Amino acid sequence: AHSTTLTECGRAEIEIGNAMKRLSQTVDSSYLHWLREFINNEVKTAQQGKTDLENARLDYDRAKSLYTRSKEQTPAKKQQIEQTMSQAEAVFKSECSKTGQLLQACI
Repeated sequence: AHSTTLTECGRAEIEIGNAMKRLSQTVDSSYLHWLREFINNEVKTAQQGKTDLENARLDYDRAKSLYTRSKEQTPAKKQQIEQTMSQAEAVFKSECSKTGQLLQACI
């Protein structure tokens, strides 16, 4: 009687172990595979968008700073600085829009 019970218990342990192994493989092949792909693709894309946005912001800030300090410049030079600032602002707004779209696509 005890040997039969121990044999059945051993078989149950083997089935539990096999079920755990299948569960681990299923999780790895479905969810973890998707997560790795997401990290390798979407996160890199989002990081690049963040870098581009940060660079555009820095360029825009630099242009605004130049504009603020341009009070003593000639009108032609001041107009050139204003144009540079406007272009930097347009690039910054464009990068904001692109980065927002990238983040929406990631979600």
